[in-house]
Amino acid sequence: MSGYVSVVIYWDHMAGSPLRPEAMAAMAAAVSAAGNAASPHAAGRTARRALDACRDTLARLCGAASLRVVLTSGRHESNSLAVLGTVRSAQAREGRNRVLLSAVDHPTVRDCATTLAAEGVRVEWIEAEASGRVDPGKVSRQLGADVALVTLALASDATGILQPVAEVAAAAAVHGVPLHCDVAPVAGRQPLDLIGLGVASATVAAPMIGGPRGAGALLRRSDLELEPLWWGGSQEEGVRPGTQATLLARGLAAAATSAREQLPRGAAIDELRNALQQQLLAIEGAGVVGADAPRLTGTLAVGFAGLPTARLVARLSAAGLMVGSGAASVIRISLGWDANASEVTQGVALVRSVVAELRLSAACAS
Repeated sequence: MSGYVSVVIYWDHMAGSPLRPEAMAAMAAAVSAAGNAASPHAAGRTARRALDACRDTLARLCGAASLRVVLTSGRHESNSLAVLGTVRSAQAREGRNRVLLSAVDHPTVRDCATTLAAEGVRVEWIEAEASGRVDPGKVSRQLGADVALVTLALASDATGILQPVAEVAAAAAVHGVPLHCDVAPVAGRQPLDLIGLGVASATVAAPMIGGPRGAGALLRRSDLELEPLWWGGSQEEGVRPGTQATLLARGLAAAATSAREQLPRGAAIDELRNALQQQLLAIEGAGVVGADAPRLTGTLAVGFAGLPTARLVARLSAAGLMVGSGAASVIRISLGWDANASEVTQGVALVRSVVAELRLSAACAS
């Protein structure tokens, strides 16, 4: 295989999905609408209703009827607000000066460690076992009355392996410690019950469910104290000051509604994932990470012996197949809501061809 081809298959939905038609239509219908949600007139009230509708829709999607929904600019802001805001508040109110951050979390969570350490907070890490999952028993032994927050993503960002969030949240609750859970890759991909999981806060990102870039939310318990990242306004109950992006909220609400309606397709998407996995494992030197672990719907982390991830991702991209960079030496595949058998067949053929090409190139160079 050489040069570029016209086939384009997108298998990187954990990094963000294409905008859903419903979201595009909802925004197009209101793109010229005026009205600041903070204004008391009719246009302002219309904008507020759009924001409230978005909050209600997200709560239904996530099984979070009793949680407050703070609209944000996306995953980065939501995770930063949850981690920094919770820890700073607990430190000031109760003197809690330790935080447990999960190594399987998204970088937007892990990178808070530098800021927290600079503020005098003791950062400890929750490591995954060989299975790719954290051990709730080990986390329980790390907990104590001085811990301000525990973080644990519902699904590993690199592999899609699902984590025992409910068990860890229950262990944390014994010490009165809140748990923040990034559910951005999970929302809209499989059913969620944030209340049942026992989390204190959770992050949702619009692009993961086919919504507009620049929109997201932090869902939180009403008793969770948060210190804002910045000040100067009373929007979002004073937790997230700044003029609300009503147009993006309309798109997010439409995407969330569409995603919720398509949740029953999850079983079919997993069947496609399993068929894809079986065919990829037929390629010499292929190995799947977490094949026996519970995984996020439609996700797969696979590596090919001797082939660096960066080179494989780049060459697959040139061939027309878009995949994500997962953990060390693996690529991360995440199918979309519109995946089909024909797409799987084409994608496997591209992977097989690129792997053979790269191995031939390596053999000639040695």
